[in-house]
Amino acid sequence: MKLTHLLAGMFLLFATASFGQSNTCAYSFSFPKYSFQFCLTSLGTLAQLQNDFDPVNPIEGWSWNLIGFDREGHDFYIVGCNIPAYSWCGLSVPVVTQPNGPGTLPIQFSFSSADFNSLTETVTAVAAQRKIIFQVSGWKSSWLPILSNLSKVYRVASLNVSGTSTDTFDVLGNSAFAYVSGSQAVFQGGVLGYGHSCVVQGEWGDLLGSGPPCATTLPYIGYGTIVTEGFNYARGVQVTTYQVF
Repeated sequence: MKLTHLLAGMFLLFATASFGQSNTCAYSFSFPKYSFQFCLTSLGTLAQLQNDFDPVNPIEGWSWNLIGFDREGHDFYIVGCNIPAYSWCGLSVPVVTQPNGPGTLPIQFSFSSADFNSLTETVTAVAAQRKIIFQVSGWKSSWLPILSNLSKVYRVASLNVSGTSTDTFDVLGNSAFAYVSGSQAVFQGGVLGYGHSCVVQGEWGDLLGSGPPCATTLPYIGYGTIVTEGFNYARGVQVTTYQVF
């Protein structure tokens, strides 16, 4: 009989105080020519995109729900998250590299833990399109080489578009978006031909549960969260884009 293991949030979690520090701008990027700017936390999540996140405690990051088999044929179920807005939800301190020099893109955040050999997030941008691309790879560890197609990795963003807490949320194709009439819109979506997106009313609090409680009636007007499941389990890669219009 195969053994089943549940590892809930086995990445190193920080104390509440340290998350307050890790949920602020650590790496800022500005492109005045295109009226585009954003900054990242020390954990590689968005601390600000234009002015579309809560300036005090921005909610952005990713969570995972992995199902697979180790090399001995044992079943594994691993859940966790990296959203520094929540004191219980984060990764260990990463090694950060900027191959083209300080203040430039791409920027890479490499995390290590007992669960994964190396989990790496690479952040790039297309400034002329006001687009940011997040790619997280390394989900297949030495002891978890096989991932089921039931595995999910979600990118999560609770938005205050243009600084307002009442936005219009909807889904278009494989993208979820939020906008304020007469102002700008923020799109979030998966790429590489896989993944889907949805809208959650309010915040998604049960990050380690069965999946996001996607709204069934759209558009939704109020405070909400856009969620993209853009995970290629065969490659062990999760890709999400944000684009501002």
